[in-house]
Amino acid sequence: DLSEEADLALKVTKNRSLMAHFQKAIAQSNLGDIEASKKSFQQVLNLTEKNENVAARASNYSIMAALYDRQLQRTDSAQYYLEKAKALDPGNIDYVIQEGSMYAGHKNYTKAFDSYDAATLINPNSQMLYEERANTRLKMMSEKYGTSKAQELRTKMSQSEKTALCEDLNKALSLGLQDMNKDMFAALV
Repeated sequence: DLSEEADLALKVTKNRSLMAHFQKAIAQSNLGDIEASKKSFQQVLNLTEKNENVAARASNYSIMAALYDRQLQRTDSAQYYLEKAKALDPGNIDYVIQEGSMYAGHKNYTKAFDSYDAATLINPNSQMLYEERANTRLKMMSEKYGTSKAQELRTKMSQSEKTALCEDLNKALSLGLQDMNKDMFAALV
């Protein structure tokens, strides 16, 4: 049991293990004990605030943002922690990409691409950025046209949609993405 393992780790570390509090919070959340999960998350926050390593603190906030978004469906809290991560480590492209992916997960594609565009200002040659852009654009087109089949998308997409998708795919591929399906899709479209 994950919660028991976390309790043991907390006992050994005298309640100073950030990861153990985090694992316990996740286990409690998965078991439906939201109040206990919130208390464990508060311990994660307390330990995070005390951490003098700014990059590690930003990373912890980013992890908390992902957890609040994916497992707890609390987008407002997720955005709050992601903003804290971005403020602490403004040159870290990962947090800006994470923000875009979070928006994409909620089908807010305008904000997703605004975040991705902001990420290009940090590092215009990030393979991960262009892979996320391409994946988001494919998801958006698939939802818009009700198909994920390349041939059908090709016939339904406008020329500007094809151009935008191909630019993202080709940039990701040129930066080292190795995905034969995406390579073939870019060539087909």
